[in-house]
Amino acid sequence: MKLQKKIGADQGTKPGTEMLSAIEKAEKTGAHVALIDRDFQVTLERFWNKMSFFEKLKQ
Repeated sequence: MKLQKKIGADQGTKPGTEMLSAIEKAEKTGAHVALIDRDFQVTLERFWNKMSFFEKLKQ
């Protein structure tokens, strides 16, 4: 969660705002909402594993 907040701060947004926005828009249009978000740790692990050795060194 701490890393999500840091990334959000770096990007000028808060974690979860995109999902809240989608829910608001769905409610306005009468669309159904499916909460199918992936755990952030899984996303981060996949991202890290796809980085090359030299990309990791830059971090």
